[in-house]
Amino acid sequence: MIRLLEEQGWNVSQNVDTQVDLAVVFVGADESPTPPHNAQNSVSSLTEAMLAAADLVEPLEVDKPAAGRRALLTVTAVDGAHGYSGSADPDTAALAGISGLVKTFAIEAPEVYCRSVDIDPSADPRQAAAWILAEACDVDTSIHEVGINAVGRRMTVVAGPEADESLIPDLNEVDPPARGDLLVVTGGGRGVTASCALGLARAYGCDLLLLGRSSLSDEPEWATGVSNDQLRRAAATALAATEKATPKAVELMVHPIQAAREIRETLHQARLAGVQADYLAVDVDDRDAIAAAVSPWRERITGVVHGAGIIKDSLIREAKGADVTRVLHTKIAGLSGLLDALDGVPLRHIVLFSSTAGFFGNQGQAAYGMANEALNKVAVSLRSRHPDTAVTAIDWSAWNGGMVTPALAAMFADRGVPLIPLEVGVAQLVEQLGRERSADVVVGVGPELPLSGNTSVVRAPRSISLRRRLDTVVTEPLVLDHRIGEESVLPATAVMGLFLRSAGFSGEAPATGLRDFEVVKGIAFDDMRPESVIVEFCEPEDGGRRETVLRDDSGRVRFRAIVDESPLITDSQMTRFTDDGAGTPVNYEDGTLFHGPKLRGLKQTLHDSPGHLVFEAHSTGASPADGAWGTADFDPADADLLLQAALVAAQRETGQSCLPSSVAEVRVYRRPPRNSHWYIDVRVRDSVAPIVTTDVTALTSDGAVLLVMNEVRTVSSPRLATLFAGHHVS
Repeated sequence: MIRLLEEQGWNVSQNVDTQVDLAVVFVGADESPTPPHNAQNSVSSLTEAMLAAADLVEPLEVDKPAAGRRALLTVTAVDGAHGYSGSADPDTAALAGISGLVKTFAIEAPEVYCRSVDIDPSADPRQAAAWILAEACDVDTSIHEVGINAVGRRMTVVAGPEADESLIPDLNEVDPPARGDLLVVTGGGRGVTASCALGLARAYGCDLLLLGRSSLSDEPEWATGVSNDQLRRAAATALAATEKATPKAVELMVHPIQAAREIRETLHQARLAGVQADYLAVDVDDRDAIAAAVSPWRERITGVVHGAGIIKDSLIREAKGADVTRVLHTKIAGLSGLLDALDGVPLRHIVLFSSTAGFFGNQGQAAYGMANEALNKVAVSLRSRHPDTAVTAIDWSAWNGGMVTPALAAMFADRGVPLIPLEVGVAQLVEQLGRERSADVVVGVGPELPLSGNTSVVRAPRSISLRRRLDTVVTEPLVLDHRIGEESVLPATAVMGLFLRSAGFSGEAPATGLRDFEVVKGIAFDDMRPESVIVEFCEPEDGGRRETVLRDDSGRVRFRAIVDESPLITDSQMTRFTDDGAGTPVNYEDGTLFHGPKLRGLKQTLHDSPGHLVFEAHSTGASPADGAWGTADFDPADADLLLQAALVAAQRETGQSCLPSSVAEVRVYRRPPRNSHWYIDVRVRDSVAPIVTTDVTALTSDGAVLLVMNEVRTVSSPRLATLFAGHHVS
């Protein structure tokens, strides 16, 4: 890595300087050929990374350059997927918790570009170094977590309502807990975790073995019979007899008594639920003590709920090593010690209490975020190794209770983060342990929002160049079935999507459309196709129109457009359309259209009058590269149907097959529905052979506008009909 940077002209230092442009922190690196991995080593590596990041905050923030960026990268070699492949052992997977630090760094230092990169350990070192450096130059500043496998394929993780597929395929379903089962619950004596444990006991009739640090010693005389709301006054009175009753001293007296009372109440509620509950005062960080404590119950234990946690919040720049280690140790090493103590026990359930502070990052909680992100990755590793055990990490948002005080609740309200009601969270946990959810490995409960609220994203300069490889799209249906004669051709709408997506990386406002889109010279996927394309954005000095061009790797301009950032009229409507079901099927075989089966989303012509056509359309699902050539509201495969509709209208005018050459205006509102039909309205604006100009609008049945292409210019040619008719199969 150092050699590669020096070859490219970087001045490289392994010591923190007063000013840094790029900082790369290697996590878990060891010069020995087979470094020993255990939970304690993982905790130490993450602590060292946190302290390194603390030293880097000021050098990365000082004198931000007018152009370019300051960047922090962390690098791990877990599995090339940040632990989500399941191939790494649990202790190694825990190192991927570093992304919790990186995401928090991005919140606390929003002007610094931050990314956590995980490389497949089998990757070629020199190639891996090139990939790492490329990540430092990525234009997409919204992504903080990237994994790269041995052949260079990149991945990231996003939150969604349901996973597209399980992280680990072919998992066995697991029955829920039952009467007679015994769950070990760390941190389960009081607070939110105790409420969750009681919820499971009431729902499933399982017994509980609760572990916690607080002792259940008898109350001192001064506290006996005193209500909780009078404890502080009684403690102050008792303390004043011997010394000064400071608030800190009073709290030290009151806290253990209140904790013990909560634990006794938990045990009482368990008895009322008809289950057996036992409490053991033991420090989860003490491996030997944990092993001794659970030993008498080993034969009965069927599941683990790891809810123990320590919070020592601070900004990254103020991090203290001892505090960071303690937070990490309780979550990571505490779990490891408990599972080692239960080695050989056929557990059916392992539930890990994680947090959205890890998944999204949270200001002041970098250590806590790392600890919880580590649990997410450990869960995947454990489930891959124990297919008959339901292993789930639950990323909880903030609860309305427990450690969330009224002051914290008010802060979350100001940030727009709703809290999880206690009864709702408990019900979610009970459901999660059901058989139908047993394949879930990492889930979130609560709003899909960072606890820090909406956070700013460092943006690339408005005048930028970015490169996109073409080898990743050449095998996509959008290209394979977009064939003219013998050659696949890059669809114009794919370039539109690339322009819109790329503009969003650096613009001050989201791109709402394009103007003056022009096909200068299309890109055919033949033997002479370019290996990559370059998108350039040029910002005029007078603040005028923001122009963009797409060049091939020889520098030749292939497409151009102007980015439109003007606000949309969000309630844009057209006349409602009534579908009477009496349409004519669209003919893809007569030479009017050249599109293969996977792009044939025009289903029937519902209205046909001079200069005006209306089509029923269905989304084809052919958007390439998991949406990388589009945006949340613009799907190039859907947009291609609008150009298809324009070609049909132009053929009606000229009697000849046509190709699009330019679009004066593209306005993007929202994506069409995925699982139902929608409509495309085409109106001829001008027709002077061989050129036909149309206005094309995609809309829903109630007239809501989805996508607009105005002044679509098509050019006809007699030779196109033969080329178009030659592609009927995919």
